[in-house]
Amino acid sequence: MKQLNLHIISTEEDNTPLADGDGWLDNFTRYLKLVMERMGWKDFISFNTYTQNLESVPTETGAIILVVVSPSLLNSTYHSNYVEEFILNQGKNKSTPYQVLKIMKSAIPADSMRTELRALFQYNFYFLDFESGKLSEYKDVSEFEEDDAFWMILVDLCYDILNKSEVGIKSLGQGKSIFLAETGTDLYNERQLIRRELKRFGYQVLPKNNIKPTSAELHKQMMADLPKCLFSIHLVGKERGANAENKIAIPEFQHSIASSYAQMTSENGNQFKEVIWMQPNVHITDEQQKLFVRDLQKNANTQENIEILQMRLEEFKSVMMKSLERVSKQNVLSPNNDSINGNGSQIHTPKVYLIADRRDFFASDYLAQWVREQNMEVLQPDNTNKTTDRETHIKHLNESDANLIFYKKATKSWLVTKLQDIMKSPGLGRTKQRGPLGVFVTSLEEQKEAEQIKEVYQQYSNLQIISNTNGFPYKELSEFLGEIQQNEYAKVDS
Repeated sequence: MKQLNLHIISTEEDNTPLADGDGWLDNFTRYLKLVMERMGWKDFISFNTYTQNLESVPTETGAIILVVVSPSLLNSTYHSNYVEEFILNQGKNKSTPYQVLKIMKSAIPADSMRTELRALFQYNFYFLDFESGKLSEYKDVSEFEEDDAFWMILVDLCYDILNKSEVGIKSLGQGKSIFLAETGTDLYNERQLIRRELKRFGYQVLPKNNIKPTSAELHKQMMADLPKCLFSIHLVGKERGANAENKIAIPEFQHSIASSYAQMTSENGNQFKEVIWMQPNVHITDEQQKLFVRDLQKNANTQENIEILQMRLEEFKSVMMKSLERVSKQNVLSPNNDSINGNGSQIHTPKVYLIADRRDFFASDYLAQWVREQNMEVLQPDNTNKTTDRETHIKHLNESDANLIFYKKATKSWLVTKLQDIMKSPGLGRTKQRGPLGVFVTSLEEQKEAEQIKEVYQQYSNLQIISNTNGFPYKELSEFLGEIQQNEYAKVDS
C-alpha cells in the first residue's frame, strides 16, 4: 500500500511545555497517531512536524499538510507567507499534488486570517470553559483526554485525511456526497457524530469549506453543493443556531434552500430528499424555533420529498445508513404487481397492514373483513411466536401500501413502538414511499392517548385517528383507504 506523508506546520510557541510537561503540538501529534493506529493506518503514514525551515516542507503528490492556526502563527509573517503560498499552489490546477487542512488551536475570528487560509474548512481543537464562558485552548493532558468533542473531531480529521489521500478509503460511499446542514449549539455533538459516521463509510460530507456569512453567498454555495448530493440531512433541536446577516437562522435558511431544491428536482422528474431529524420529546421554548418546527411539520405533510424522523440518534443513524446502502447499490424502486387487466396492463392490489396486539387479534377481525371487501389485501401479524412474528412484521412493513393500527387492549408504549417501527421501516428494508398511517380506536380513552402521542411526536403529524366510538366509521375509513389509490405505486401500469 502507498505511503502517506503527513506534514504538520506550527510554531515553536505552540509547543511550549504545558503544565504536565509536553507541549500542545506534541500532545496533538501523539493523539493523532493513536487514532490512526486504532484505525489500522499508522504503519502507512509518515508523521513530520515543522516549526522552522518551512521551505523544506515536501509538497509531493498525495501529501497532506496540516496547518496549526494560533495567534503565534498569524503574528509570524514568515509562517503566514509560507502557509498562504502552500494554499495558493494547491489550487493551481485540478490535479492537486498535495492538500492543506486547517487545524484551529485557538478560537480566532475569520477576519483575523488571510484570505486563502480563511476559506479553508476548519477543525476546532479548543473547548468551551463553562466557568468563564470563554472558548479556551487545551492547557494540560487531562483537558485533552476528558473532552469528548476533542476525540470526535480528531476522528473526523483522520477520516478526512484518509479520504483526501491516495491511501484512501474504498467503501460504501466512495464517490458519493451528502449535504449536512448547520445546527444549533445544543446538537453540535450529534452533528459531529453523524458527520463522522458518514465519513467512516467513505461519503463526502458537504459543504467542504466554512459556510458563507451572507445569505446570498450561502445560497450560491448550497446550490453548487446540493446537485452533487444524494440528499440533505438537517438536525433540528431547541436552539435556532447562528444568524445570517438578515437575522434569519442559518439552519432555517438552509432548510428553505434544500426544500426549494427538492421541489425543483421533483418537478424535473428527479429525486432529492430532505431528511430532518429531531430528538424524541424535545422541549422547545424559543417562539421563533417553535414556528420553524411547525412549518417543518406542515411542509412534511404536503411535500413527499421532506421526511421528519423523530427518534433516538442511534436509531436514526441505523435508518440513515441502511437507506444509503440501498441507494449505493442502486436498487430500483419498483413494486410487485399482482394481476393483469383486460388490456394486458398490470394492476397492483393495494396491501393494508392491519397491526394488532395478540390480545386484540380476534377483536380486529371485523375490521380486516371490511377492508378485504374494499378489494384490498390485508396483511396481519403472525402472532405464533416472537421470532416469526418479528420477521413477518418487518416483511409486512416493507410490502404494505398503508398501515392501520388496531388499538384496544394494548398499552400506550406498545402503540408508540409500532409507530416507531413504521417510521424506521426505510432502515428495515422498505424501498417505496410510506402510504397513509392510521390508528383505529374503540373508546374515548384510547382516542385521547393516540391524540397525545400525535401531539408529542412531530413525525406523527399526519397520523389519522379513526374512532369507532359513534358507530362504524365508514366515511373515515373510506377516505383513509382512498389515499392509497393516489399513490404512484397503486396505479395501473400500462
